[in-house]
Amino acid sequence: MQGELHDRTMASYASDTYFDTLGIALLRGRAFSRQEASAGSQVSIISESTARRFWPGEDALGKHFQLDEKFDVKLTDFEVIGIAKDIRFANMTRVDPAHVYLPTNAASINTTLIRIKGDPRLALAAVHHAIQQTDANLLPGLTLWNADSTLVAPRRSMAQALAAFASILALLALTLAGVGIYGVMAYIVSQRTQEIGVRMALGATAGRILRSVALPGLRPVVAGMIIGIASGAGLSWFLHSTLVSPETNDFLYGVSYYDPWTFAALACFLALVALLASLVPAIRTVKIDPAVALRYE
Repeated sequence: MQGELHDRTMASYASDTYFDTLGIALLRGRAFSRQEASAGSQVSIISESTARRFWPGEDALGKHFQLDEKFDVKLTDFEVIGIAKDIRFANMTRVDPAHVYLPTNAASINTTLIRIKGDPRLALAAVHHAIQQTDANLLPGLTLWNADSTLVAPRRSMAQALAAFASILALLALTLAGVGIYGVMAYIVSQRTQEIGVRMALGATAGRILRSVALPGLRPVVAGMIIGIASGAGLSWFLHSTLVSPETNDFLYGVSYYDPWTFAALACFLALVALLASLVPAIRTVKIDPAVALRYE
């Protein structure tokens, strides 16, 4: 583009009603006229990302670029007459890095897009009936394509399956972490049974003993949570930035790499487990006779 920049871009053929049908807003310039679409004029509409990418800091309207339209090393010159809002055409997780629209007559392409309101199944049935009444010979080679069932539904099913699998793994990991923290903390507190017996014999109250056991027990847990949250957020950011690259599939549609509520809930859960692991054996210890606690091994 512009003679000195060589790059690749996605291209789509659009009729004069294409943008209105799909609800793609034109930010600047104009749409194709019917005459331009019918004649296949050498004009184009580009996405806003394309404008920023190839003409940074400049007005892209009126600019020219050359495109190898048929992949035969023959370049065709096009003039930019409009700038359209970015869309997700190739992948649902990200907008297209570059996308240009070239004019074509709707009758010259094999796919017709219809914008409907209401139940799409009823609308498709009505279209099928209308075509049958018009020319039944078209039906054997005609495929009525539902964008929701063809594009969205498979990705939704895949996302639901991945979410269920990830939830099971997360639940197992959380259970193992909780059991591990509880076991370690309970063992550490049990080793202080004699110390607790000595304090009780010297007149320490149960509340003071419980505080002296619970608070120090939470310190390594809090330190571990801080390190774990920082590491988890960093790893999540790395995976997210890797999986949303243009070469990957749509694994993270609508998923943020950082969810503060999830991190906060996990931290509270682990802190509660550690607190219970410290208090339960300590409460059991303060209820026994100090002389028995002193003889505990």
